[in-house]
Amino acid sequence: MIIYNKLTEEQKLACLSLFPKEAKKDENWYIRTEAYRALGFTQEAKTDSDSDIRIEAYRALGFTEEAKNDEDKYIRIEAYRAFGYTEEAKNDEEWDIRREAYRALGYTEEAKNDEDKYIRIEAYRAFGYTEEAKNDEEWVIRRGAYRALGYTEESKNDKDMDIRKEAGLYLYIKNQLEQETIEEKTTEEQTIQLNGKMYKLTEIIK
Repeated sequence: MIIYNKLTEEQKLACLSLFPKEAKKDENWYIRTEAYRALGFTQEAKTDSDSDIRIEAYRALGFTEEAKNDEDKYIRIEAYRAFGYTEEAKNDEEWDIRREAYRALGYTEEAKNDEDKYIRIEAYRAFGYTEEAKNDEEWVIRRGAYRALGYTEESKNDKDMDIRKEAGLYLYIKNQLEQETIEEKTTEEQTIQLNGKMYKLTEIIK
């Protein structure tokens, strides 16, 4: 008598059609995969312990709402894409799912505090940078905030070299502009007496 479990891997693969039920429940994931591919996926395959089998089963038979809760992120992603993102997806443990949810449903102020830097970047670009962003752990966000709101003396001590460099350039040019403004204002206020009449120096220069 031939016993299925006594067969070698090669024999099992060659005889899938002879042992369809056994092959789909084989302890070897590869045999199970090949069995489903050859004999057809079933709803049972959606609950297989192997994520690759589950995702192939969903693709073959159709995704369900339950797939949004699968432990495999790629299955959840495809499920959300099939049925649409929900607010719940913004709290998914995977950053790429959260980001797609925000992009689909719109960013919120809370997204500025997301643990993923790319989500925070997109949130700030959507709502505008705040002073708080200058203290973000991600240098790209800090730089964006400084460029939008202006560099400060503290920014010259930032741990990022590019930010320190831009801070120096910004503060130098800002100082020059302020000096020019002061000089222009001083010139405008200067007057001179000419033929017994007082004139602004700027009027004489013109």
